[in-house]
Amino acid sequence: MTRKADLMLDWPKGSPPPTNYAAWRDWSVAQHAHGLKQTQCKFCRLFRFPQEMDADGECWTHAGKVAQTSEKSHG
Repeated sequence: MTRKADLMLDWPKGSPPPTNYAAWRDWSVAQHAHGLKQTQCKFCRLFRFPQEMDADGECWTHAGKVAQTSEKSHG
């Protein structure tokens, strides 16, 4: 087997990302080999795989953590 094939067995399509960088690199290669494409987060502009993004196009580092700005009321 090739390295990619081994990684694809270790990391199934759509599996959550690991926490350390060395494992993340292998996970990323496997996700790409499975045919997943990265998209750019609209806030941090980093590229993430679909399982790292929410439905609004925000990556897990920003989803639910971005402060909402509100207009001041003029009274």
